[in-house]
Amino acid sequence: MNMQDNTQATIGSRITVAREKAGLTQQELADLVRLSRNTIKNYENGNSSPTCVNLEGIAKSLSVEPAFLFSGLSVDAQQKEETQSGDDLDLELDDTAELEEEVNRPADATVETAGVDKLSDHLQQLSELELDGDRLTKKKAEAHIKLIHVAADGLTLEGAVEQAEKHDLVNADQIASPLNELSSVGFDPNENEVAELTDQIITEVIERLIDHALVGSDLYAVDFKVLDDFSESHDIYPNRLIAFGWRGYEELVPAIREKVREIMLSGELPWEME
Repeated sequence: MNMQDNTQATIGSRITVAREKAGLTQQELADLVRLSRNTIKNYENGNSSPTCVNLEGIAKSLSVEPAFLFSGLSVDAQQKEETQSGDDLDLELDDTAELEEEVNRPADATVETAGVDKLSDHLQQLSELELDGDRLTKKKAEAHIKLIHVAADGLTLEGAVEQAEKHDLVNADQIASPLNELSSVGFDPNENEVAELTDQIITEVIERLIDHALVGSDLYAVDFKVLDDFSESHDIYPNRLIAFGWRGYEELVPAIREKVREIMLSGELPWEME
C-alpha cells in the first residue's frame, strides 16, 4: 500500500503506516501511549477502534495529525514535512524492515522485557543512532528518550546506582550521598522528604544516562570550563551565583541540559569533541 492510498485505507492501517514510518514496534508505541500491545494490535488489525482520546495520544506519539489517522486527508502535509534537500523521502512500507533494523527491535516481539532491561536496551539504541540532522533519526531519538523514561518508572535508588556504575557515570558511588549528608548535619527528614529527595536523585541519574548516550560521555566528566563557557555563550544563568559562578556540576549540568540536547538532536556538536 502506497502512502497515496491512505484516504482509502482504514484507521488501523494508517496507524500501522505511521508507526512503521516512525520506526516503532507495536510494543514501543503501546508504552508511549500507556496501552497494551494487544490493544494496538487490535486497532491495526481492525478488530477494534480507538477512542478519540486514544487516537489523539497515538497521533501525538507518532508526530502526525489526528486527521491523518482518522481520514488520511493530511498525507500531502506529512509528505512535505518529510523532504530533505528537495528530495522526497517517500518512506513506504517496503522500508519497514530497514527502519526496524535501525532501532534493533523485532516488530513481532510478544514477551515484554523487564523495565531495567528495556532501559538498557533503549539507552544502547539511542547511543548507536547517528544524529546528522535527519528528521526521522531525530524522531527515533526522541522516541527512545520517552521510552527510557517509561522504562525507568519504578526504578529504585539501588537500581539507579547500579545503572550509573554500569555506564561509568562520574562518582557513581556517591550518588546516594545527599541522603547520607542529611543525617550528618543533624537534619532528621521525614518519610515524604526522603522519598522526594530519592526521586530527585533517581531522575538526575536517568537524565545523566541519556546525556551519556547522546554526547558519548557523562556531562559531569566534561571539563567544567567547557560547560561554563557553553552556558555563557547561550545566556544560561538560572540558579547561578553572580559573584562566584556555579557551585558545581550538580547545578550547572541541569541548567544547560535542555540546550545541549537540542543541539545534539539537530545533528550538531555542543562543543569541540575529542
